[in-house]
Amino acid sequence: MVATSSKVELPKWFWKKFDFIARLLTAKEQKVISPGLDVKGCAYKKSIIKEYGYFDDKIFKTGGDNADLYFRLIKRWKIKCTDAKVYHFHWTNRKKRIKKEIQYAEIAGALTRKDFWISPPKFKLLILLNLGLPSCLIFSLFINSQLFYWILGMMIIISNRRFPEQYVKLKLWKDARIIFVPLINLFMYLLYVFFFLKAFISKSHV
Repeated sequence: MVATSSKVELPKWFWKKFDFIARLLTAKEQKVISPGLDVKGCAYKKSIIKEYGYFDDKIFKTGGDNADLYFRLIKRWKIKCTDAKVYHFHWTNRKKRIKKEIQYAEIAGALTRKDFWISPPKFKLLILLNLGLPSCLIFSLFINSQLFYWILGMMIIISNRRFPEQYVKLKLWKDARIIFVPLINLFMYLLYVFFFLKAFISKSHV
């Protein structure tokens, strides 16, 4: 074992102070999660970190350096998530959260460019969905209109994969804004894909 990580919780009473859009986009975080080496209460074996070159702050200037190191370590070493828990009191609003989602997309693009072949299967699947469906959607315009609508439907479904969680946690059965939620999720998905591709193609620092 070369590193340990902690569980992370965004307390519900704190999360409820966010505005509607911010709560919608962070509903997936409103629970106790085990995020891996996200440096919120992690410990590293110094000799191993030194061997693997520490954090890559040349490519990952604002985030992603922890995931990059995690991908490199798990190919050979064991990382344990302990029972320790960190409360994440990080207030946000719609503007800050959308900016954070863009940052996540750019980080994912840079990680894919550098670490795709050593990344876990779950990460590879997520990336293939983010790259594959929009690409197929564009090509389907020149092939078959029915195929276009089928792929668009798949994108709507995938972009709303967390809708049940959002529905329950935001109690959307009481909120008329529920009609906008699928559209917001689709918009955020397309925004994510755009900035992912931008970072992936441009080879920019993130």
